[in-house]
Amino acid sequence: MFMELVTWVEGSDVYQCWFNKKKFIKILNSLGISDWKFFLYNYTADDTQLMIDEFEKRGWQYKKITILF
Repeated sequence: MFMELVTWVEGSDVYQCWFNKKKFIKILNSLGISDWKFFLYNYTADDTQLMIDEFEKRGWQYKKITILF
């Protein structure tokens, strides 16, 4: 699963975050979110950070790539 993260501070950074789909959906279900497609269509930077935090809390791997712009 792919999500973008933009830090909205001076000198903002943009990241592409890649998550394992099954683990991603498992986290969403634990948060009471059953429609992952709707979630991905409407997510915010805070949602991306939440997913990063949840993956790190569980010790799961994800990919975070810095995008230059």
